[in-house]
Amino acid sequence: MLVGEKMRVLLVAGIISLLILAFPIGAEPVTFNPKYFGKLEILVTVTENTEINFAGNDIVNLMSAAEPPGFQLKSFEVIFKEGMPSTIVPITYDSKSEDKGVVKALKSNSGEIKLATNGFNGTVKVKLVSVFVKNDWIELKEGDISVDTSAFADLGLENVTFRFSIDNYAPFAIKGLKSPDGEELLSLQAQEEIGAEVVRFDPKHVEVDVSALGFGKYTVEVVNGEEYIMPSAFLVSEEDFMNVTIPSKTVKTVVVRKKSGWKSLGAIVVLYTVTPGSLSHNVKVEGGMVDYAFWRGEEFEIKGASLMIPPLEMSYWIKAYLVYGDTIKIINNEAHEIHGIIVPISIKEVGTWTKKGLFVKIDKGDLKDSKNAFIVVQLPASAKITSIVMPNGDTIEDISEATKVWMGSFRKIVIGENEAMIQVKNGNVVEDGQYIFEIEWQPLRLKLVDKNGNPVAGAEITVEGPIKVNDVSDETGTAEVELYAPGAYRISVDYKGARVAEAFIGTLLDREITLECTVYDLEVKVTTLLGTPVPNAVVSISNEGGYTQTLESDAEGLVKFAQLPGGEYTIQVKYKRVSAEKKVTITESTKEDLALNMLLELPGIGPLTATEVAAIGTAGVVTALAVRGLRGGKEDNEVEEDIFDFDTENSGEENNP
Repeated sequence: MLVGEKMRVLLVAGIISLLILAFPIGAEPVTFNPKYFGKLEILVTVTENTEINFAGNDIVNLMSAAEPPGFQLKSFEVIFKEGMPSTIVPITYDSKSEDKGVVKALKSNSGEIKLATNGFNGTVKVKLVSVFVKNDWIELKEGDISVDTSAFADLGLENVTFRFSIDNYAPFAIKGLKSPDGEELLSLQAQEEIGAEVVRFDPKHVEVDVSALGFGKYTVEVVNGEEYIMPSAFLVSEEDFMNVTIPSKTVKTVVVRKKSGWKSLGAIVVLYTVTPGSLSHNVKVEGGMVDYAFWRGEEFEIKGASLMIPPLEMSYWIKAYLVYGDTIKIINNEAHEIHGIIVPISIKEVGTWTKKGLFVKIDKGDLKDSKNAFIVVQLPASAKITSIVMPNGDTIEDISEATKVWMGSFRKIVIGENEAMIQVKNGNVVEDGQYIFEIEWQPLRLKLVDKNGNPVAGAEITVEGPIKVNDVSDETGTAEVELYAPGAYRISVDYKGARVAEAFIGTLLDREITLECTVYDLEVKVTTLLGTPVPNAVVSISNEGGYTQTLESDAEGLVKFAQLPGGEYTIQVKYKRVSAEKKVTITESTKEDLALNMLLELPGIGPLTATEVAAIGTAGVVTALAVRGLRGGKEDNEVEEDIFDFDTENSGEENNP
């Protein structure tokens, strides 16, 4: 009865084992669409006009204004109204503005500027300009973005503006801007009513003088599409000027000519007139996007020494527009003709991104049709442009803005924190060769953890976008990568033959990103068919990615495989001459029991399978019955005792009494 019950249990266990199936479930990588953010800067400018008195070898310390609550210093600038005297020596500053060798301003990022003199005695008139900023990041989606300036209305701040910026490589652009009362501020009519430079914009930036327009909730309209992606480094070509005349009450349409290998960005349009009579400027310019950039007008009188020639009342005006798009329409509603200058603008992506910076090679042949040409670099907030190395090896640094004398002409140079420009052609003057924009990129720190926050060490990390970077996480689960080219990136983490984490970076906001990897712990318990733990069993696992690991069970028959990627695994157990296999799908930390096809183990002999024990038992029963028949029968307990009293070496042979 005892043997029969054991055989029934083994039979049921065998049937259950045959019915266990492992259904493969593909572990798909976790994929995130890249998220892009626009940078919102609320800027407060505090100005002070003052005089600095120098005597002998004085040292003068100038400090920025106090920070308004919630703001931090962006820059402090000392502007010399008549240029800085050459006998003044700047000691502490970060950059300067020059105009043909004369220092016009000094700028500091820390809020302190220190000046010394070289025997200068006198008074210098300066303007102190402190700019404070409050930054925010807004996720970009097609539609309206709200910019609420109401909170700054009662702070008593003199000059408040907001600037909203989108990275060039982001597939978004600015399409519209509404005032707090719902007026479309990018319409030409609105711009002319509020005045030039109150609102300034291009497809990637908009800047609003809130103090002039009023506090409240503004709305920036954003559009999405691959066609709005722009290069972060490009050559800007200003073509030969086109002179146009627009007769009275007529419309003139100009289509900007496209150059092979270049992309038309738009044009600078300057309209002007000088005419007898009072000031009137009833003209319109239409295009894809029109920024009213400049206005100047005046009425004046021409008269002589007497009335021999009566006085003549005259007026003039000049208007300038930045037009984005290929087609420009000029509408003259005046009673007289007006004149214009149209400067077509084309751009072409240039440069090679390296760890040292951006290398741009300029060829004169590329600029043969250009009147003026510039290299422009516009970078995300994670980068800082430190200097420009010229083709002759000279380095331009500590310059925020400069107009430099250049081979009988002049060139413009601007080096901001995240954008820079250098003129490479002015008329017939060209400097070709290689330019290097030296850039500091903040490294990106990646921290890999499992569900419990434990570090994942030894994982292979691939960051791929405009450049490709590979690294391996250290014992703390950390890796540091330098993404020295602007753009969107894909982060992939492979570990033990499988993809365990994946993410996309559109706009990089944080310098450290924590990625939770889809890794789990697997505990395997090895037992006999009777549930007895089997120590020292060799347990191996393998997955479809080719990863294998082998451990040995402890005294409790347990092995623990730590941080396994989710997915399908094959567990193989070997113990001496007995083995078993099982397929499992891991989607969380789990425990698996695996019973070997063995009932027991005898010293010096090893494990015995159920089949072997059953065969031995059957042979023992037959022998016992024969013996009982010869002996005239025994008690049941004696029969059971005889059944298990056998010679293992001859268990398959017949026992003769």
